[in-house]
Amino acid sequence: MTALEEKIQLLCFYNLVMQSPVLSGNMQSMIKLGYTGDGFAIMIDAPFYDQKEFRKNGNIVHTSEVKKGGITAYANWVNEVGAFGRHNKSEHWVNRVLNDCCMIIAASIGATVINELPL
Repeated sequence: MTALEEKIQLLCFYNLVMQSPVLSGNMQSMIKLGYTGDGFAIMIDAPFYDQKEFRKNGNIVHTSEVKKGGITAYANWVNEVGAFGRHNKSEHWVNRVLNDCCMIIAASIGATVINELPL
């Protein structure tokens, strides 16, 4: 991995952690940087948890719930449609963070960012 690739990866990882939507901290605590066999990747996992228990006692208890289609985590849903399936500021949060990080790196090396993801 080149120094530039490492810089991009770390900038993206730390910004994803710092800017993730937070209700309970479940998704934020599940943002990981790891080796995949082909290289390093940032993984955002957010397993379903008992929201009633969290609201009542502040405890995150993962339910191991599997939604229709085999979905076991809600991170992608939050990015695609916003928290709780409502269009809100968490919609496309990953896209915005990654775009901002790429803009920072691009400015430092005189490059241009071409982004086709919704922001």
